Amino acid sequence: MTDPSQRQLVLTLCVAEVFLLGCSFSGATVALPVRIDDIRSSMRAESILGLTLAVGGLAAILSAPIFGWLSDRTYRTTGRRTPWIVGGTAAATLAQAALIAADSPAAMVLAWTATQLGITAAVSALYGAVPDLLGRAAWPQVAAWFAGSATGSIALGAGVAAVLPKEPVVLFTALPMVSLVVVAACALRLGRVSRARRRSLPARVRGKISAPDGFWRLWVQRLVAQSGWAATALFGVHLLERRAGLDTDSSATIVGIAGIIAALLGLLAAGLLARWIVAHVGYRPALVTGLSVIVLACIALSFTTSAPGYIAATSLAGIGVGIFNALDLTLVLHVLRAGEEGRFLGIFSVARTLPQSLVTAGAPVVLSIGPDLVGHDRSQNYWLLYTACAVLTACAILLVRRLPVPERT
Repeated sequence: MTDPSQRQLVLTLCVAEVFLLGCSFSGATVALPVRIDDIRSSMRAESILGLTLAVGGLAAILSAPIFGWLSDRTYRTTGRRTPWIVGGTAAATLAQAALIAADSPAAMVLAWTATQLGITAAVSALYGAVPDLLGRAAWPQVAAWFAGSATGSIALGAGVAAVLPKEPVVLFTALPMVSLVVVAACALRLGRVSRARRRSLPARVRGKISAPDGFWRLWVQRLVAQSGWAATALFGVHLLERRAGLDTDSSATIVGIAGIIAALLGLLAAGLLARWIVAHVGYRPALVTGLSVIVLACIALSFTTSAPGYIAATSLAGIGVGIFNALDLTLVLHVLRAGEEGRFLGIFSVARTLPQSLVTAGAPVVLSIGPDLVGHDRSQNYWLLYTACAVLTACAILLVRRLPVPERT
């Protein structure tokens, strides 16, 4: 990708993704746990967090195909996806502000669900813009950059959460408001270029539309892989509170620091290590390498009882996630048909958000099965939770053989 204009477009896409996903990460891993600790309820904090994230994830699942389809339709008529990117980000910003006033589990669920709907609309349209703006030859590099920006979003969200005061009014407004301005500016630029380069798409097909060959295998593999490591960040604050005996503010700060380190390592892994492995041994060994590293990280988390141990294990997970994310978007872009990218990339993005529902809905049940093996407070079985995550990721390794991927690039 030597064309400077293409590099600028990729940079614009990545910046928008960093701020969109950064808001979601910061909210799910730090802002929500901090806010939940202030709510008086008979439910455990982990249960409220699990319910909130689960319902939000379910909303994302159901809405992603719809937003993707609407984004495709808007592109057909106007040549732009800007309204969905800007509108979704604005809706998510308002919904996060509403979380400040939420004073019950039900209110938390409602506001977070609205947040996820907005982010899903924006992300579905953003991913759909990739084939609008860039040729197929550039997709592997674009996917690697997107993987890097996804991990960069973790650094942004974690960094902001680490340095800001642990007050809900700050956590739920500072980054979302900045993100709205940045994403809107990026979307307007993308919209101008997209309209100028508007593609000629096939006529819209009515009735049932089948997924491209191999799409669902890639989707299931991403779902299982993402489910395996989702709990590494989502329950980090409560893990440190119970095992290391830290207070909420200290735990949130450590989770933020760990997220920054993991994101930076993931960025390097996505941009350099993943491409090197693919070039030398092919896609399948590269995917297996990334997933194996995540398995090791989950095993380490199942035994860690200290902040340094948590940071080390999370950093290891960041490397594995960086390798994996650099590859799976490349693979799915190559199986999509022209004119349906927004719809199916929206569905594909669900495999990243659905684990928030699966893991957070199931985690309270797993955590309640017997006492923990180690830690200051053993009332919640984090050993079993992270062991289950390791097993899930190992299952994703078994699925690699069935993926429609080239052996070497």
